[in-house]
Amino acid sequence: TAFQKAILDSSSFSIISTDFNGLIKTFNKGAEKMFRLKADDVVNTINITSLHLEVEVKDRARSLSDQLGKNISSGFGVLVEKLQLHNADESEWTYVRSDNTRLTALVTVTPLKDELDEVTGYLFIGNDISDKKKAEAEIIDKSQLLNGILSNMPVFVFKVGFKGLFTQSMGTGLANLNQKENDLIGHNIYDIFPKFRDQIEKAYQGQFVSF
Repeated sequence: TAFQKAILDSSSFSIISTDFNGLIKTFNKGAEKMFRLKADDVVNTINITSLHLEVEVKDRARSLSDQLGKNISSGFGVLVEKLQLHNADESEWTYVRSDNTRLTALVTVTPLKDELDEVTGYLFIGNDISDKKKAEAEIIDKSQLLNGILSNMPVFVFKVGFKGLFTQSMGTGLANLNQKENDLIGHNIYDIFPKFRDQIEKAYQGQFVSF
């Protein structure tokens, strides 16, 4: 209905329905924006697998074959195979836009059924998480850089909880305390640095200190 279409088109997520074999039957405004395609160009024209990175679909087919102990052919079946075991499946996929640029989406797929409870098609709801994945990758890169610095300089970094217990410690400077990485976990900072109680108290109050 027009009301249902208005609801679907108001979503920022891509909402795509297909028939039993993956032929796209509906394509909301969110999908048009995500893929830079018009619904008229894809509905009843292309299979949803055309929106996926082909090599990833092939890799997922091999992975599912190993996981489920049976041969899963590369193609549309890979996208819906887990629905044999669950009512819905949520997975990360690489989507390919019309200009061949890529994005990472968290896709939830559920079966569409008729009044006899027979599967007639599938519904794919995609959320673009590219920015989130990029931010996660940057955090990992910075962490690796920090670890590289700490492993080559005579310093160490530690994290301490509110109760004064170490939760993390790293760096070659730990050797000066006759400690190895994370050996301090669970120990109290006041026991390790008894001479610096005043500075530690100030640090807990949010002040910048050095010792």
